[in-house]
Amino acid sequence: MDNDKIFASNYPRPEFFFKHLQGHSMSIDKFVIRSQTISKCGAFPIGSGIVFGADHLSAFEKTYPFHKFSKQDYQEWRAERLKDPSPLKPYEPIAYFEFDAETSLQFEPDCQRTFKYIFLKPTGFRKKPNSFSQNMSLAPLEIEFFGAIGSSIEDPNYGSSASLTDQDSAIQEH
Repeated sequence: MDNDKIFASNYPRPEFFFKHLQGHSMSIDKFVIRSQTISKCGAFPIGSGIVFGADHLSAFEKTYPFHKFSKQDYQEWRAERLKDPSPLKPYEPIAYFEFDAETSLQFEPDCQRTFKYIFLKPTGFRKKPNSFSQNMSLAPLEIEFFGAIGSSIEDPNYGSSASLTDQDSAIQEH
């Protein structure tokens, strides 16, 4: 998103999908998100959210169980998930963020892996320093900036539609 402008949804419960401009796979070192403490346009500032990373958009269809996670829910899930030595599934979250009184956050993913798409799912409005207690399902949301810092790996098959359907089907079967 442009650094000089904010994004405000026209609809409740927005979801954000990002990909590298040249279709590269990404290895993210940290995410950056900015949200003002007061609304600039009548929408409510984002206060918390959960982040996913996958190679195929269809993986995000299975993220629904995580959509209403609080920070505590995420920490409990993460503690339990760390007991399982298998790699994260493409539909499992890689990070959670929650604003306190600051207007900018930098946070690292909880696991390192490469992926082509980032899915940002807002889970709540700001609570500090002003509490926006509106229901996420009913009110529009505003984000000032979201970015990812890391490296990219060129995909030699970018632009080719070969086997995308097969790969998406394989994700849905797991």
